Amino acid sequence: MNPRPDPPRKERAAVEFPEATWTSFDRYARYGGIVRAVRANLGPGKRTALDVGDNSGWLLTFDDELLVYSVDVAANREALDGTVAVLGDGARLPVRNGAVDVALSSDALEHVPPDHRDQFVRELARVSDVVVIAAPFDTPGVAGAEEFVRRYVEAVTTDPQDQLDEHAENGLPSLDGTVDVLRDVGFEVAVTGNGNLQDWLLGMVLKHQLTASPMLDRLNAGIDVLYNSSLAARNDVAPYYRHVIVGCRDRVPVLFEPTSDANDEVAADAIRLALVGASLDLALRHTLWQGTQALHTHEQEIADHLMARFSGVEAALAALSGTAGATDVRLRNIEAKLASINELLRHPVRTVGRKVRGDRPQQ
Repeated sequence: MNPRPDPPRKERAAVEFPEATWTSFDRYARYGGIVRAVRANLGPGKRTALDVGDNSGWLLTFDDELLVYSVDVAANREALDGTVAVLGDGARLPVRNGAVDVALSSDALEHVPPDHRDQFVRELARVSDVVVIAAPFDTPGVAGAEEFVRRYVEAVTTDPQDQLDEHAENGLPSLDGTVDVLRDVGFEVAVTGNGNLQDWLLGMVLKHQLTASPMLDRLNAGIDVLYNSSLAARNDVAPYYRHVIVGCRDRVPVLFEPTSDANDEVAADAIRLALVGASLDLALRHTLWQGTQALHTHEQEIADHLMARFSGVEAALAALSGTAGATDVRLRNIEAKLASINELLRHPVRTVGRKVRGDRPQQ
């Protein structure tokens, strides 16, 4: 397991969940909404919670007074410290009836095969009298936003976005259908929105834009801290990316009060523009830097290729020079022999006589 990260900032006065400001803005929105729903209906103090579909222990980061059991079909070696992991299928929970104070699910229902979703919801209702389900549902705008982000991620990173691919393959769950399942098993139900859809779309595009540039990826956490510390109130502003369903057996659920200043559009627009401008500027600078580096690399490759070719030519010239030198020696030998033959042909009697007498020719 991994230790829970320390908050990146010490400031706490204006932050609802200060220990969680380091986490992604999307996770902050959904677990923040879940915790508010849990406390609105159970009150303060130690409570047992079954988090179905999570194997990392995120909930404890938002409320350390909850005793959380994290249920998932797979174990996670990188779970956060304090995680009590339980292997199990959400459609067949290994928990007795009414065993926990609250059964909840955070962005898991959309990953459940459609034929098993109703049973998944019934199992949550079986093990607790209070159920909280947060998920993106088939509500206006959500599928379109997800499809754009899904394609954008693959375009800029060349890797698929597995979670959104599964959303597209399964189809998003029905909000009304999920509510009906809870009502059928004796629950009163209330629904509230969670996570501003426009901010979700912008945030996901910006974060993956930065992820695509290794030099800029470090800014990802900065976007999360900024949003969680300054714009988290907008998680209660429509249009919504997800909804939170709260169900209570035999009593009307209590919905939490929206965070104050949730409609501060001037500040939100200013920060969004700053995020877009800064990210695009850095991305452009990095793209230009990459292009310059690629050009330098290409130039070096050409220079190395020419030098390799020149080295071959230089060796060939050296070999040719050696051959020319040997040829020159041979030519001088031939010329000397020709000179001797020419002397013999010009004065054959005198030359032969000298050779007989041993005379040397006059210089």
